[in-house]
Amino acid sequence: MTGLLRALIVAYLVATLTATSLAKLGQWRTVTVIAQRGRVIPVKAAPTVVIVTAIAELALATSLMAGFEPDLSALAIAALFVTFAAYRLVLAAKTKSLMCGCAGSARSDPAHPPIVIATTLACLVQAGMAATLVVWSATGPFGWLALAAWIAPFLIAARGWMKTIARRRGIQEPAH
Repeated sequence: MTGLLRALIVAYLVATLTATSLAKLGQWRTVTVIAQRGRVIPVKAAPTVVIVTAIAELALATSLMAGFEPDLSALAIAALFVTFAAYRLVLAAKTKSLMCGCAGSARSDPAHPPIVIATTLACLVQAGMAATLVVWSATGPFGWLALAAWIAPFLIAARGWMKTIARRRGIQEPAH
C-alpha cells in the first residue's frame, strides 16, 4: 500500500509541476505581467524569475519522475512549494489580492482571510506531500505512474499548440 500511495504522490507532483511549467513557458509574457503587477518581484527581474521558475519546475518534475536523487528532488520540490506559499502571503499583504499565473493565464482573487489561509494550506500540503517522499524512498512497482504523469501535460500542451497553429492558419477542426 505504501508503494502505491507514494507512486500516486509522485504522479500528482510530477503532473502538477510539469503542467504549470509548460503553462508558464507557453505564456511567459502573460505570467510576467501578472508577476510585475504583484510588486513582490522587481519589475525588471520578473521575466527571468518566471522563466527560471518554470525551468526549475520542469527539471524537478523530470528528476522526480526519473528517480534521480529522489530525496534531494523531493526536498527541493517541498522548498519550492513553501517558497510559493510565502510569496502568496507577501502578495496578499501588499496588494490585498492573490494574483496567479501558474496556469498560464491571469487569475486574481481578493485576499480575504479564508482565501489566503486556503491558498497557503494548499501550498503547504503540496510541500508536505513532497517531504513524505523522503520517508517513503522505495519506488516500488508503480514507477510507470510517474512517467505517465510527466508525459500527459506534454500531450495536452501539444494538442493546445496544434489548435493554436490551426486557428492561426484558418484551418477548421473536424467535427466529431
